[in-house]
Formats: sequence, structure tokens, C-alpha cells
Amino acid sequence: MLFRSIKKTANVDLYFHNYNRKVFETLINEANYKYTTYILMPGKFTNIAPLLESLSGRVFLLDHFHPELAGKYSSVAQNFEKDTYEALVHGLPHLKKYDHIIMVQKEEKEPIERYNGLCTFCEEHDDVVDDLFNEVKTEMMQAIREQNLDADRVVDYLMMAKYLEKVGDHAVNIAEWAIFRMTGDMGGARLY
Repeated sequence: MLFRSIKKTANVDLYFHNYNRKVFETLINEANYKYTTYILMPGKFTNIAPLLESLSGRVFLLDHFHPELAGKYSSVAQNFEKDTYEALVHGLPHLKKYDHIIMVQKEEKEPIERYNGLCTFCEEHDDVVDDLFNEVKTEMMQAIREQNLDADRVVDYLMMAKYLEKVGDHAVNIAEWAIFRMTGDMGGARLY
């Protein structure tokens, strides 16, 4: 629908750089002076200000926020950290049935903010693991009282639950250090 309405007043050409810096630069250089407006998705490419300044028309940026370009170009950017966190919170009832979550992300292409969203989620939902430990512990204590389980099995279950709770605590520590590595922030204190 957008293209139909634009088609009457403008020509639209669409190019893909597939997160290849050399291709991105070539496309920009070859398109210079051909258009009055450029709408670009530079991804995570850094130090692109000189390239963008060379363009002959208006420039708009989409997708990733580039702090070094703030105030120079109009842009629309996704809040990847917030969106990832909110998606995980929304899906928490479904996530509880899994033993672990693996986030696969190619660092040079994908926004690190998604990883930050996962770290924040793990930190804030550590209590879920603690609650599961307490639930297993309560069930085991009840089973001992009712003599429904033998002592070896009860100790095994309690140890497994305790180790899972420790894994959850370690995941929180890892998340905190990952955030520190990316931001320099440790528990609200700016360390560098």
C-alpha cells in the first residue's frame, strides 16, 4: 500500500547489503547524487558518519540506534533490549517447561541489546528458580513425613533441586558481569 501511494510521486529502489560493510559502502557511493532522500538500515556498522555526510540528499536511519549520530539524522530504532525482555516475560509460562534457554546470536550482525534483555530477564526472574527449589523441598519433606519415598531418592531430589537453584544464582552472576562488560554498570554504580 505504501509503495502504491509513493509510486505516483516518487521512484523507489531497494538494495540489500546483508550486513557486509564493503557492500554497504559501495551501495552508498554508487547511489550518491541519484536520489533526494535516502532511507538506510546501517545495522551495527560504526564510524559511518563520514559516509552518510557524503550523501547528496536527506538521510533517515532505521533499525539500530547510533549514539554517535544522535541529533544529526532522523531515525526510527527498535528498543531491542526492552522488546527481548518483554517477549521473555510474556512467554514465561511457556518457558517454565524447558530446562534451559540458549540464545544464539552472531555478535557482528545482531544487536547486543537483545542479549542485555535476556540478562535482565534472568536477573529479575531468579526467584522463579528459587521458588521451584522450595516447591521440590516442600514436596520432599511431605513425602518423608508420609513415608512415600525412600531416603536415597529424597536426598537425590533435594540435591538436584539445590544444584538447580545454584545454577540459577550463577546465571544471575554471569548476567550481571555481562552487563558490566558491555556498559560499565555494576548494580547501579558506574565503575568506568
